[in-house]
Amino acid sequence: MADYVYNRTFGMGSSNDLLLVFNKEQAKSANWLQINLAEFGLGVGRQALRFNRKELDEVPEIDFTKSIH
Repeated sequence: MADYVYNRTFGMGSSNDLLLVFNKEQAKSANWLQINLAEFGLGVGRQALRFNRKELDEVPEIDFTKSIH
């Protein structure tokens, strides 16, 4: 993992948001990307999230140069 952001809402939001950042080149040879999260205070227990790398590669990129009107 290269970086992460945990959006702290201090109980005021309806969700907990966690953004994980990975180096794409390091995961290039893998067929699956698995993220193992230990319980860290959210009360959801241990979580294992598994993603097919080829499907992740097919997700379109966001064009941040376009403005929304």
